[in-house]
Amino acid sequence: MTLEETLRRIVPADRSIEEEAWRRWDSIAKPLRGLGLLEEAVARIPHGATIMVGGFMGCGNPHKIVEALSKSGKGEFTLICNDGAILNGPDGSECYGVAKLIR
Repeated sequence: MTLEETLRRIVPADRSIEEEAWRRWDSIAKPLRGLGLLEEAVARIPHGATIMVGGFMGCGNPHKIVEALSKSGKGEFTLICNDGAILNGPDGSECYGVAKLIR
């Protein structure tokens, strides 16, 4: 059985695999947002920090914290990652993944 066949067995027929992945992520991330954990994490990362980021071409990047860092006013980070993600992301954003921290 292929990965897509396996995913089709667990994803409702009225949703795409991508929609279901985002829905499941939001069900985990939304409760955490109210606790201030994201803001606390960003507050602990200093300007000019060295940050190691997982993922490939934006997939698997910690998007919420990357977004919060890009809006924090901090910068001059040294990024340790295997790529710079991409411009014009699949979510309609101008920059996707760690590209938000590079620009």
